[in-house]
Amino acid sequence: MTSIKIFICAFFTVLFFTARGQGYAAIDERARSIPFPKDRNIRNLALTLSEGCTTEKEKVRAYFVWICENIKYDIKTFENGKEMDPEKRKALNDPENVLKNRKGVCEGYSNLFVALCGEVNIKALKVAGLSKNTAGKVFRGGHAWCMVRTDGQWGLTDPTWGAGDVDLDAGKYEKRFKERYFLGTPEAMILEHYPLDPLFQMLPNPLTLEEFKQNDIKSTLAQKQSGKPRAGFDNITDSINVFVSLDSTEMLNRAGTRILSVEPNSNVGLYNVGMYHFRLASQHLDAYKNQLIDLQSSRKPITAAWCDQQIAHLDSAKSKFQKSMEITDRSTVNDTYSAGIKMLRRNTQNMLEFVENSTNNLKKSRSRAH
Repeated sequence: MTSIKIFICAFFTVLFFTARGQGYAAIDERARSIPFPKDRNIRNLALTLSEGCTTEKEKVRAYFVWICENIKYDIKTFENGKEMDPEKRKALNDPENVLKNRKGVCEGYSNLFVALCGEVNIKALKVAGLSKNTAGKVFRGGHAWCMVRTDGQWGLTDPTWGAGDVDLDAGKYEKRFKERYFLGTPEAMILEHYPLDPLFQMLPNPLTLEEFKQNDIKSTLAQKQSGKPRAGFDNITDSINVFVSLDSTEMLNRAGTRILSVEPNSNVGLYNVGMYHFRLASQHLDAYKNQLIDLQSSRKPITAAWCDQQIAHLDSAKSKFQKSMEITDRSTVNDTYSAGIKMLRRNTQNMLEFVENSTNNLKKSRSRAH
């Protein structure tokens, strides 16, 4: 009986994706017929692919299919990623270079998809996280995919996995279009994709990393989603809409706080919140530096009031830098994100020394101003 149920479930799953693919048949055919642009212009490509589309969902479908059809996986960059200069790797996966070279790793696929959407004012963003294969093996390296808002609804899309498969042992890439990675359901995507920010699971009760790694993830998923939504995850659409409207500094705070609410020892969460306070501190420090430049330019005398104002900026900066140190000091896990935390702590310590020296100099100047 169990085998019959599994067969029926699999049959209807295949039937669903097949039917959905057929619903985009005309869009897909046209997208596949669009040649590679000679001018390598992302905006022109986005507008060309959008012709004939009547909804945002049809536009992003055209972008997804075109990328799957025309971009190859850059196996060489993937294999040499650890030895490659980070800036060079980042540059190779800029959307312009992905279009120019016709290849990229997951970052490149995602960056190009997000860039195409942006050219027609469709909100999309790259999602960073981990992934695992159908055998349940979690890949040590990170993965990137996309979230996109079409016609008011957010959905998950992975143009890299939708395009084909990579045989790392053989060093070969095989193009093979996979329908299920276009606006896949959150329940299906979480089986293979674990975003660093739990909000991007798009589930009312996000899984922990350990739960994601489990072989029986489906039963764990079903059990967790049957319960009451976790605080902060009860209205996913509104939460995502608010998040994408924030500036990059506040994004760090919100994402880091969410990560730590699910994974209290997460280095990613600690880094994000620590960097948030580092940036706030830097804003106060910049205000002090700008005031100092203005004073030097005006050649006005230093007054006690001016010194008090700058000391206040430096005190605020010191408080935020210390908060960053306090947060990152909680790191106990040694993983791929440990290096980022160590660098952040070194930079913060250097800034604290600068603030201390600057404050002492201002106090001396203030005493002379009297």
